[in-house]
Amino acid sequence: MRQLCPRSLLLMISTFAFVMAGGGCGSQAPVKNTPRYATLERKTGVPAYMRGTIWELTDPDSIDPFVVTSYGLVVNLRNTGDTSAPTAVHDWIVKQMQVHGWASGGGGAFKKVNTEQVLADPRVGIVLVGGNLQPGARKGQRFDIQVNVMPGNNTRSLAHGVLYGTELRVNGANPLDPGGAVNVMAWGEGQVFVNPSYALNGSATRPTDTGLRNGTILNGGMVAKDRPLDLRVRQPDWSTANLIVQRLNQRFQGVADRPSTVNLSDFVVAEGQDEAFIHLYVPRSFNGDWQRFLGVATHTYVNNSPDFLLAQARLLAGEAIRPNAALQDIAYCWEAIGPQALPYIRPLLASSSPEVMFAAAQAATFLHDPAGQERLMAIARMPGNPYQIPAIHTLGQLGKSQNIDNVLAELLDSHDPQPRVEAYRILARHGDAHVLSNTVNEKAFILDLIDSKGPPLVWAARSGEPRLAVFGRRLSLQLPLTFTAFDHQLSITSNSDQRKLVTIFDRTDVHGGARTTVSPPELVTIIRLLAGEGPKDDHESTPRMSFAYGDIVAIVRGLVDQKQVVDVTDRRYVPAAFVMQEAPSTVDDIEESPGVPEVLEAPTTQPATDPAQFGVVPAR
Repeated sequence: MRQLCPRSLLLMISTFAFVMAGGGCGSQAPVKNTPRYATLERKTGVPAYMRGTIWELTDPDSIDPFVVTSYGLVVNLRNTGDTSAPTAVHDWIVKQMQVHGWASGGGGAFKKVNTEQVLADPRVGIVLVGGNLQPGARKGQRFDIQVNVMPGNNTRSLAHGVLYGTELRVNGANPLDPGGAVNVMAWGEGQVFVNPSYALNGSATRPTDTGLRNGTILNGGMVAKDRPLDLRVRQPDWSTANLIVQRLNQRFQGVADRPSTVNLSDFVVAEGQDEAFIHLYVPRSFNGDWQRFLGVATHTYVNNSPDFLLAQARLLAGEAIRPNAALQDIAYCWEAIGPQALPYIRPLLASSSPEVMFAAAQAATFLHDPAGQERLMAIARMPGNPYQIPAIHTLGQLGKSQNIDNVLAELLDSHDPQPRVEAYRILARHGDAHVLSNTVNEKAFILDLIDSKGPPLVWAARSGEPRLAVFGRRLSLQLPLTFTAFDHQLSITSNSDQRKLVTIFDRTDVHGGARTTVSPPELVTIIRLLAGEGPKDDHESTPRMSFAYGDIVAIVRGLVDQKQVVDVTDRRYVPAAFVMQEAPSTVDDIEESPGVPEVLEAPTTQPATDPAQFGVVPAR
């Protein structure tokens, strides 16, 4: 073949480019470059105090949770499991078992276990696993996951079950191609928590009894990679996008913790994708509160000159006292401006309007102003104040402080369960001495003891870290006592000849046999024994009990509901109350996950004056 000289090759390339551009013979018009993104109209009706903000120039994107799913294997069921599944799902589960060492000959506890024998065991079930990956989630962040029995599967109950490690993907629970989704978004595993209202009654009699066929694994999911929030520039332009990125990184430079992809020695909160999209990474110091971060970020003014920001702070103060003021927007703008706004915020701390006072106190507190913090602590102490709970939440976002913890400790004696529980949760997170935390049964759950003068109370978590809290000085079982649960497989009874002791009889173990333990009636001692802790007699021949967190919550709730748990301090015998944490909003039915849109409908926001909405981005 004859080789072309460089000059001839260059001539051919030039001629090809000329023809493709419409030159040469013919009369074709030049091809115009089509913009990659549509240009949106400028926002209209923007109030004066919001002009010049990033909110005016952008729209938030990727701010809805999306579902990540998979199929998984649950073990340790009480002979209530079933592994019926579509062929593709069954084969995929077998493959996953082999990958993780089951019947592989690669060593470990399962090297001689036949996978089909395992799947034939009624203590095992194949389940559908799913969870909501929240906007702005950071790698390593924990979240709750849901476990459901699949349609057509005969598992009667998931109580006491443990989910083996499962990779969660977008559309990962496709029954026709369960391994088809490539990108692993999260991992999930852990103990299944079934609603105590159902768990206490034992096993469902029919597969259609759905109460026991779905559950939650508290904090069972772990994010595999950062999921950024996005801002969509309304009028795409590289210079505008770069300006916004620079301004946000300047505003949050003190808390940015995402390594820059441009300069690995820098940390950023914002990086541009192109002329239209900007990625935002929620700093870990916000403790997962992506709504507040996005609110402050979008309410940041592009112009950061001191004179301009002072003028805006003064304008915001005037707007805050107007009737029906958008206080949430105003509070975000103040926080975005920074400490320069404090001289205009402080006078509003004495406002006669509860909503104005709270908005000012919250903004000043996030700007590390002692006066704002003092006002917020005063609000937190006010029973009946509509902003008491939001004030407690805000204080909890500030990190450990002895002054704050002292105020929260006062609330532990409250007769109102809500501020009492909210204060306890913050103090427990801070490791405060008013809450004695004990890890039970190798981190199965946390048992918190609160020496409180208020009414006796037991609180149980159903989201986040599994925790069981006992408020009171001496909570004990009321004697005489006869209590049964789990289809009479568990009983706690007292004897006339041993009035200071109770007998716990348990035959829930699927391996057969029964266990009997005699114990003092103190509630904390009973909880520890049920979890498998406590002193063991040298002559004890039967294994200890091993009730899971969900089982124990169900037992304690049943005892409290029957008025069998009392505070015996000074022989008062005051019955305890039971409070279960409110379940978070989740995917209602992950059984249809392959057909569920990846983006769920966002919750409807409420007016800015609603205390529950402070810290949430307003609807536009």
